[in-house]
Amino acid sequence: MPVIQHVVIIHGLADVSKSWNRLKPMLSGKGFIPYFFEYPTFKNDLNIPKIASRLSEFVKQQIGSSPFQIIAHSQGGLISEWYDAFENSGSLKRVVTIATPFHGNMIPALAPRALVRHLPFSRQQIKGLGCYSEIIQQLLLCRLKNSSEYISFIGLTGKIFGIEGDRLVSTCEANRNATIYRSGKLIAAPEPATVIYMKKSHWPLSYVRKLHEPENEFASRLLLALDGRPQPPNILRPTQCAFVIRGSYIDSLTGHGKAVLNKPTWDKNYRLLYVNAHETEIKIAGQKIDLQPGRFTYYV
Repeated sequence: MPVIQHVVIIHGLADVSKSWNRLKPMLSGKGFIPYFFEYPTFKNDLNIPKIASRLSEFVKQQIGSSPFQIIAHSQGGLISEWYDAFENSGSLKRVVTIATPFHGNMIPALAPRALVRHLPFSRQQIKGLGCYSEIIQQLLLCRLKNSSEYISFIGLTGKIFGIEGDRLVSTCEANRNATIYRSGKLIAAPEPATVIYMKKSHWPLSYVRKLHEPENEFASRLLLALDGRPQPPNILRPTQCAFVIRGSYIDSLTGHGKAVLNKPTWDKNYRLLYVNAHETEIKIAGQKIDLQPGRFTYYV
């Protein structure tokens, strides 16, 4: 594949594109043409599909029909994925995500639902970020179809509420790969996306600080991703796994030991569980479920 010069950078929730300005000289110096997509994250009536439509217009105006790729942080990755699924005319070739909660985020699940519904800002966007929200469910189905190439940077620095990740998004949430069971039958899983674990916190500065130093691993791996070249092996390894299960199956769930987290998802008919992979063997109605460290499994 020839080098894709056009690169759209998309910021996350409660952020602005200026946070990623440090990428511009590095990308320009390597022959890429960066574009910064700005959207208002605090508007209550703005949700991920609407932002993706704005992105579509931005691409048409700035790039036209030329091939391009995306660098997206946090919620920006879900906006990119929605664009890829519903707005992409074929020009988008690759999506590089940074700390994107592809499976939603556990934080809205921990907060009182009434509080989220009455927030004075970002209400629809935060609702869409909830684990197994309507937005996440639609995107999950789209992952079973053909899509652009995905490469994901995932922070692994410690734990919050007992869940490992970048202290806001867990390693499992940021891994687009998933295993899906429907009515007890394993159905086709998405094509594997490249996953890169890094000792980084969620915030943009953690990634863009000191970009031009030769030993900066993020800068070198990002350029490899944009060039479509192979990545060096991961050194960091996740130890937890997550799964979403229909509430009616809970009584037939055995062998899971003590869950690190067991909470309802945004869809009240399902529950979210995090478990330590090395001490876990899950069975539902006697059927062993394949749980993999750093990944989500759905039993729906």
